[in-house]
Amino acid sequence: MDEKDWLILKTLNEERNITRASEKLFISQPALTYRIKQLEEDIGITILWRNKRGVKFSAEGEHLVTYSLRMLKELQKVKDHVVNMNNSTEGTIRLGVSSNFARFSLPDILRDFTSKYKNIQFSLYTGLSPEIVRMLEEEDVYVGIVRGENKWNEGQLKLDKETICIISKFPIELDKLPSLPRISYKTDSELQRLIDRWWQKNFSVPPNITMHLDNIETSRNLVLNGLGYAIIPSIGLNEVEDDLFIHPIKDSAGKTILRNTSLIYKENSLNFPVVKTFIEFMEEYYGTK
Repeated sequence: MDEKDWLILKTLNEERNITRASEKLFISQPALTYRIKQLEEDIGITILWRNKRGVKFSAEGEHLVTYSLRMLKELQKVKDHVVNMNNSTEGTIRLGVSSNFARFSLPDILRDFTSKYKNIQFSLYTGLSPEIVRMLEEEDVYVGIVRGENKWNEGQLKLDKETICIISKFPIELDKLPSLPRISYKTDSELQRLIDRWWQKNFSVPPNITMHLDNIETSRNLVLNGLGYAIIPSIGLNEVEDDLFIHPIKDSAGKTILRNTSLIYKENSLNFPVVKTFIEFMEEYYGTK
């Protein structure tokens, strides 16, 4: 088995479908099927079965997938180390970023960074903050940008703080919130708990949630059209602040509730000049030096 075989097994594991896997790998279905049969003959096992729903790995096949994932990760580490052995600012940074930060803030950062460091590229992954922490722990990425309070005991750089805001198209009285239509959206569990705790401390009845959505942008756009109010982090407000009524939520002492955005990394990743360069750039960009 070699790198191509590891990648085939990784892709089949992700897609669980020969057609989709072959498209993703840019090879024909017959060529993919032939290579799997060759592997099965060489090793003397059945790797997978095909059925109407796609493919299913045997116990031995699952073991090979685990092996392939580990080998691909180790190979990437070797490549990263070799590229960085000459201590030059060129190479690829594997970066994991909270989805909303990637949507609203990251484009400007990457534009400014790549204009300054033209030989550094990014391999970018996005997701909820807990997912980014997990990716960093497993070294799928070397740098993470997360929001909220996340357990991390290694390198950490506080970038910014944001408020959590009630937004509405028209003026509203906050004590009337339980009777007004609320637009909810999918977010990470830490932010959801923060909002829920705030609500429970201020109201004795549950919110009147009339819409359940999958992202902040859709929620914000529906609020802009007067269909209800939403409680969202201020990162999603920059472009529409003048068109909305905004009320930052406060704790029982009347203090505005703030949420951190942090850059996190493993200390040993500072051995990579490109990673160190990016962290130093972020310190300067956010004025945290």
